[in-house]
Amino acid sequence: MFPKFTAPIRRFILPILAVFTLLVMIPNTFASTVLQLDMQSLVANSDQIVVGRVENLESYRGAGGRSYTAITINVDESLKGQPDKTIVIHQVGG
Repeated sequence: MFPKFTAPIRRFILPILAVFTLLVMIPNTFASTVLQLDMQSLVANSDQIVVGRVENLESYRGAGGRSYTAITINVDESLKGQPDKTIVIHQVGG
């Protein structure tokens, strides 16, 4: 049904596909470290703390092709700092 040369070709194609897949995936893996802070540390290290409503979410590509999300928040109440009525937070990830 299949010619005899099919098995040797399959034997070479699978490893080549595996290597290709790894090479494509390696640049997309980023390592990050997140510090777990208690509430006192979070408050002390924050410039502004607000209560508000998310008005808009917009994804975009930044320098180097990295994805970001711009989060626009309408501020209802300021708990720390003197924010504008609307603030925009840029977060990594789309």
